[in-house]
Amino acid sequence: MIESPDQESDNPYATSANPYQAAPQYAPVQARVIEDVYKKRGLPWIFGKWLLICYLCAGPSFFFGLMVTEGTVGAITGMVVGVFCYVAGYTIFECTPPVQRLLQDRIIRRAATIGYLTRIVFSLFPVLAPLDMFLGIASTTGGSYVLQLFYPTSGAMLGAENQAFAPALTFSFSATIIQGALMNVVLLGFVALVYGVCCLVMDPLKRSAG
Repeated sequence: MIESPDQESDNPYATSANPYQAAPQYAPVQARVIEDVYKKRGLPWIFGKWLLICYLCAGPSFFFGLMVTEGTVGAITGMVVGVFCYVAGYTIFECTPPVQRLLQDRIIRRAATIGYLTRIVFSLFPVLAPLDMFLGIASTTGGSYVLQLFYPTSGAMLGAENQAFAPALTFSFSATIIQGALMNVVLLGFVALVYGVCCLVMDPLKRSAG
């Protein structure tokens, strides 16, 4: 059966019989598959993923913070809330349409996956303990300055007067936010390096496979 020029074909790749009619545009199959995966998994899956990643990555810093703050209730609350802020921020960030479109690039997805998996492995095994300690010292110094802004009479950051809930919460929360920001800068640089390596390796493999 021969289709008339005005009749639509079931073949999405068939060209129009009318030379003056614009050819239809079709999104790449891979992009549609990834978009369907995000719709199927939804917000709970993305939130759960970042909840696991952030708290696993915060393990060494959490242990260091307990030693510095002597494990008071306010200090623990500040650290938990600080890490949760990053969980919420990552979740909102990934759910934005520009980021989802960016993650449709398989090289970017591969680089991000390698970067965060490497960070998790190094968190479970204290390979990056010197880096975590260095960033911890920088964050506690920043946290002490924030503490002085809100509680000018509190004295030293480890003084007995800072064991009260509010000062301990302020110090540990600000130190957690600062250390998370510093670690994200380091991690972003590592992901960029992995992305460059993936571009050198994956593109030639793709061309040779084609």
